[in-house]
Amino acid sequence: MPKALIRCEAGGDYGFGHAVRCAALGHRLRHAGWDVSIAISEPAYRQVRGLSSFNWVAEDAVLATDADLIILDMVTAEADLEQKLVRAGRKLLVIDDSPRWPHSAHWLIDAPQGARLMNMDRLPRRPRF
Repeated sequence: MPKALIRCEAGGDYGFGHAVRCAALGHRLRHAGWDVSIAISEPAYRQVRGLSSFNWVAEDAVLATDADLIILDMVTAEADLEQKLVRAGRKLLVIDDSPRWPHSAHWLIDAPQGARLMNMDRLPRRPRF
């Protein structure tokens, strides 16, 4: 079973929108046969409906994961993190509401530009990148 790790932020200045959309994405991935984990603060993990069905991992675990796909939906993400993940051979999808740099990700959902919905039915049930 392919593994996905979703890293997002929630609460405080960020609100809960990132976590809610990541929960929806995670549930769709799970429906497509993926094992989904989420890296988010522990308080947000407990507060956001829909996250508790995913394996919780510490926020800093994103660099050490063996996931086949990493999804970043973070206001505070840095270009350096993306570059490290790509150099480590990780497949990376980034959701960015306010792009501040050219992304290194394999896939980018640029929400302000009217992102198209991804056809999740076309995601491989096994890694075939």
